[in-house]
Amino acid sequence: DVERTTAQAALYSERRDADLALGDARRTLCNSVEQGLSARTRLRQQALIAFSTADAEAAQAAAARAASKVVALVGSGKARSHSGGNATAAVSRGSSAGPDFERIMGRTKKIEAGLMKALDLSKYNGHSITTSGRLNKDVKSAVASLQKEVDANLEAMPKLFAAVHSSGQKSLKVDARMKA
Repeated sequence: DVERTTAQAALYSERRDADLALGDARRTLCNSVEQGLSARTRLRQQALIAFSTADAEAAQAAAARAASKVVALVGSGKARSHSGGNATAAVSRGSSAGPDFERIMGRTKKIEAGLMKALDLSKYNGHSITTSGRLNKDVKSAVASLQKEVDANLEAMPKLFAAVHSSGQKSLKVDARMKA
């Protein structure tokens, strides 16, 4: 009876350690995802500001050209139309515990796949933008900064999810031994 109680106490201690490791891995993953999202959001805002600035400069230049044409043509009575480019529109068109615990572990794989897909799409869109010859250097620089963050997130996420999966598997094994 004492041996059984001692063995059970050891299993509970092992389960606690496995659960603590799982909690730590989950917190690390969640913190990393939050930090990556925050950094990407900040960098995306900077890129949008750069796009808006480029659009405003293009509109101002187009207005100045149109005004100079109107002044030049007022005497002759001719009027011409001019259409300016919109960098944002151009980019937008081109881019655009037991079974329950096991189910949760399975869902993390779907979450990981969805996150990786979103990051891959962001990487593709960023590449499309930075290789466009029609954008100014400030826009390209802002998007390049965002791309560095996306690349870092793409590299880090598989390791973080692997740590959660590994810790979860250890916890499941301890649970199975406790039920036996």
